[in-house]
Amino acid sequence: MKISYPLAILSDTHIGHTASRVRSAGQLEGLVRGVSTVVFNGDSVEMLWRPNRPQAREQLRRLVGVCRRAGARPIFVNGNHDPFVSTINHLDLAGGSVLATHGDILFHEVAPWSRDADVVGPQRQHLLESMGGDALTDFERQLLATKWASLALEMREPCSPGGLLPTVRMALRETWPPWRVLRIVRFWMQTPERAAGLARMFRPDARFVVIGHTHHPGVWEHDGRVVVNTGAYLPFSSRLAVRVEPGELRVHRVACRHGRFDWGRLVRRFELPAFPEQSVVEPRLQSDKRVRRLDRAGRRDGSRGRAVGQSTGR
Repeated sequence: MKISYPLAILSDTHIGHTASRVRSAGQLEGLVRGVSTVVFNGDSVEMLWRPNRPQAREQLRRLVGVCRRAGARPIFVNGNHDPFVSTINHLDLAGGSVLATHGDILFHEVAPWSRDADVVGPQRQHLLESMGGDALTDFERQLLATKWASLALEMREPCSPGGLLPTVRMALRETWPPWRVLRIVRFWMQTPERAAGLARMFRPDARFVVIGHTHHPGVWEHDGRVVVNTGAYLPFSSRLAVRVEPGELRVHRVACRHGRFDWGRLVRRFELPAFPEQSVVEPRLQSDKRVRRLDRAGRRDGSRGRAVGQSTGR
């Protein structure tokens, strides 16, 4: 297929999460209107908790419907909360000038600030070793190992209705003990350098790297590259949206008016070199049959005490 511009990049809507500010796909209509393509750059819906997956896929279908009614084509990039939402783990946009990927690849433990980091890190390492000696220098294998490690963990908490109490519980869980806050801030500070290093290693022609994952929005310049983190639609986090079109890349605040999200004020504008409309791998949503097969693999491999996806790491 051809990617059409103008194009918007959003991430971390976390639809289905207890504390997500996006309770329905229709709240995002203002952000997807007026562009030809919308890239949802990971963690669009909550798919890690197995009983919630049918609901997550229905929420995904509604989100696709909102985009299509607005005249935009949605493309979903896998994140660590929806590691099999599509067949795409990254996108090279604007003739290779812009790399869009969720950002979980930046950390060996995927989310090193989480309580599950000591589980995910060894699983990801095991997956990489099973993929062969050159996996450490292969972008696609690194991304694949990251997603499979996340799938192996799964989310242990059920999704409950939103409201003040679940939000307070999430805040306490994320900030206790107090040293976790310092740990999170330390990884926030490392993220721009890590993202620039990722591009330098795997996409040297990319001047821009657009990520999410850490829920810490911002625009940074490092090592001759611009790193944009689009934040998250969760409490205690603000949000950015990126617009790419021939000749320019713009970063905007995401405004929320009466519970509906829209483009806010301009934060930064950058010039882009001219680029042709380019072909990419067809971005398919994972079929229900594929999801059921992943579920069976998770149960089988979990019972054997090995990392999910080990047998598919080819």
